[in-house]
Amino acid sequence: MPLEHLEKLKFRQIHGLIGGRMLRKFKVLIDYRAAHILLEKQAKNSSYSIKHLDPPHLSYSFRYKGDTPMIEANLGGYDLKLAIDTGAEINLFDQKLYASYQTFLQVGDRRKLSSFSKRTQNHRSSKMRKLSVDASPLAPMNTLFVSLSDWNTSTAGPRTDAILGFEFLVQFQIEINYRTKELKLWYQHDPKATVGTSTPRTGRSK
Repeated sequence: MPLEHLEKLKFRQIHGLIGGRMLRKFKVLIDYRAAHILLEKQAKNSSYSIKHLDPPHLSYSFRYKGDTPMIEANLGGYDLKLAIDTGAEINLFDQKLYASYQTFLQVGDRRKLSSFSKRTQNHRSSKMRKLSVDASPLAPMNTLFVSLSDWNTSTAGPRTDAILGFEFLVQFQIEINYRTKELKLWYQHDPKATVGTSTPRTGRSK
């Protein structure tokens, strides 16, 4: 399919996009800050695994929403179903949640929202501050509040409250095991240095 509109937005040549279906046989380690991706093919009976030096700060089992991993976590005191999209540049929250998160928001810049279609939408973003996930503090994140109804209706799987992308994931080193359905996160910074974060009602981190 034509990708010229994405090339114009990114100012670079794009030969193709790798989707979640291809990754189902892999463990994927991503470090956005180092611009590094490692794919380890996972045989069903393989005991070999790339070892991380330290235990993860956050660990989740996930289900699939289409081909996208979806976790359940407490974000800013609210229990939500959160899709993890490694290709999303900005977090997308269902617009119905805007009132609930107003205390965490500051007005941000206008951002262009584009996908496979050639239509580009322009939205006013919000900067989410003083937020935590499962009692672990997060750095400020650019976020858009949009309707997720079409995506929830057209994509098989549980209804999702938000899609977390680069703004969330860049704070961590990430390991996604698509075969065992496990997500592990290691902070890129000292979480204790982030102060004034929200206090969740419950936590699901391991």
